[in-house]
Amino acid sequence: MIRFDERTGYLHSTDLGRTASHFYIKYDTVEIFNELLKPVMNESDVLSMLSRASEFEQLKVRDDEMDELDDLTHEFCEVAVSSISFSFCSKLLK
Repeated sequence: MIRFDERTGYLHSTDLGRTASHFYIKYDTVEIFNELLKPVMNESDVLSMLSRASEFEQLKVRDDEMDELDDLTHEFCEVAVSSISFSFCSKLLK
């Protein structure tokens, strides 16, 4: 996210670093996006990748929500949900 010029001793921010700073994106999220981002992705892949952002780590699924989330997924979800366990990621995709 930054580059260090050994010759001059200057630090220069990269485009990615400026974007992350401007939108308050955590470094962990940038790593996740770098790993999962592909040149061609469908809606399901993009939503799955976005739901893994570390900014959502505090979002938890309660045990009593599991059945309802599963029902909602099968009845109303128009985008295919990837096979991830019910966690904060799957709650975001609902």
